Amino acid sequence: VVLNIGIILRLVSIIFSLQWDWVNTIVMWLSWTLLPISVFIGFSFTEHGKNGGSVPGALDNLSAVAIMLCIGRVLKRFPELHPPDTEIRLISFGSEEAGVRGSRAYVRAHEKELKELDATFINFETIYDPEIVIFKGDRNGTILNSREVVKQLAEAAQSAQVPHKVNDFPFAGGGTDAMPFREKGIKAACLFGMKIPSQMMQFYHQIWDNFDRVNKTALKNALRIAVEYIRKFK
Repeated sequence: VVLNIGIILRLVSIIFSLQWDWVNTIVMWLSWTLLPISVFIGFSFTEHGKNGGSVPGALDNLSAVAIMLCIGRVLKRFPELHPPDTEIRLISFGSEEAGVRGSRAYVRAHEKELKELDATFINFETIYDPEIVIFKGDRNGTILNSREVVKQLAEAAQSAQVPHKVNDFPFAGGGTDAMPFREKGIKAACLFGMKIPSQMMQFYHQIWDNFDRVNKTALKNALRIAVEYIRKFK
């Protein structure tokens, strides 16, 4: 859109013989920067095939589903880990890529209950790198995650001896399923496992997001944080 506006302004300056030298400069810089980037994104990250094609999504975000199922298995095998007077819900939301519709619908349906029970939500997003990132915020960094939960997750990671770091949410990173919870003031935070942009460029939203890329160490690390969080803060 920006490039087209520049070209239209350049055309207008030619038709009406306007001395808009600044337009020439803008179009030149856009052509050298924005145009190549747009072409790269267009060929690398747009959808192909009928109905947008098919992306296996082994890392984004079946990795999180696998962790969720393992948490359930651990709690079943070791019931002593289950906190007393506490309900643990293991949930997989749909339509996250289409505006976090699944998690937003869940929060809308259960908001009163979640607030009355003082619920805490821990989200897992694209677990590929063994070094787990705990996000301090969400929605392009415009909202903050619960400081209490972020601190507890960091302590759980330290206790479980999992390599981790606490980072701000990257600008232009969109949002995760923790976002609708934080928008309503419900305690939440997100665990993330992908280096940006190096690892992101390899598979994110592409057909290469397949099962041969699954990193078992990364999955185990995220699981260890989750189990230690349950054990430590029950």
